[in-house]
Amino acid sequence: MTDAAVAGALTAAAEGLAEVRATHPLGASDDASLLMRAVQAAGGVAGYAIVGSDTPGPPHSPLFDVDEAVLPTAVSWLERAVKGGRW
Repeated sequence: MTDAAVAGALTAAAEGLAEVRATHPLGASDDASLLMRAVQAAGGVAGYAIVGSDTPGPPHSPLFDVDEAVLPTAVSWLERAVKGGRW
């Protein structure tokens, strides 16, 4: 589960840049959730975020295709979150 501090930083960083949805039907994969739990167990904070775009297929599908046009927005969003986070 995403820590509230991480969720808050991601939400604040997206202001004026992109739409934020608190939940999405796609959950974190097992490997991502295990990594997040290990970080949290060691006293850190963790979060899982998805940068959405139109794609013909879901992740791990032969039809999946990354929309490179969303990458600059994703990088700006994560940079803002890291710089503005209050960990």
